[in-house]
Amino acid sequence: MMKKNETALKAFNNGRTMEVIGKVIGYPSAFILGNDLGAGLGGRTGNNIVLIASGIGTAIGFIHLIAAESNYKNSVRLYNSGLKEQVS
Repeated sequence: MMKKNETALKAFNNGRTMEVIGKVIGYPSAFILGNDLGAGLGGRTGNNIVLIASGIGTAIGFIHLIAAESNYKNSVRLYNSGLKEQVS
């Protein structure tokens, strides 16, 4: 359906790319963050560098996921505005 509206399709594909990047970076980083944080809270020795790096990775992943959602919404807005122009 979106193939008729190139701008909306481009925004949608950009959102999908951002979503994949966010999941690939964010989920493993969040797992490592939770694992290292749990080790530190459980009395074992945690690695502060791993904790900081995984926290940064998790934040970057979430930023990409938020950008993906914004691109998805923008693509729907662009597609719907194209439909309104066709009806008018």
